[in-house]
Amino acid sequence: MAMPKWHEFMQPVLVSLSKHDGLVSSKEIQADMIEHFSLTEEEQAERLGGGQVGCFLLLEKAKLVEYGEKKGTYLITDSGRAFLSNHDGPFTAKELMKECEAFRAWKNGYASKKKNADKGSCPDDT
Repeated sequence: MAMPKWHEFMQPVLVSLSKHDGLVSSKEIQADMIEHFSLTEEEQAERLGGGQVGCFLLLEKAKLVEYGEKKGTYLITDSGRAFLSNHDGPFTAKELMKECEAFRAWKNGYASKKKNADKGSCPDDT
């Protein structure tokens, strides 16, 4: 099996978080991903680069997960549980954009900042 793409981790990560009450460590999530994808030792040794960070970043910006106070811990939100109940398979950032107001607000704000940075001006300039 080829190593899954980073976005293919989003739904299984939510499933992993939903199985726990309270904070879940990245080690627990990693163990669940190894089992879910039946990753070999060789595949486990592969790095996704910024993929794992990207997965959690997008889920957090969509307000589906929260970062715990302790580094490397995560918590599924009520919105995350509701989203998961409507997505029993893989999803991408397109679904987050379509269905999550918080994600749209973040994405649109990011795009606006990037556009202004490309122009060389600040959003607050008058």
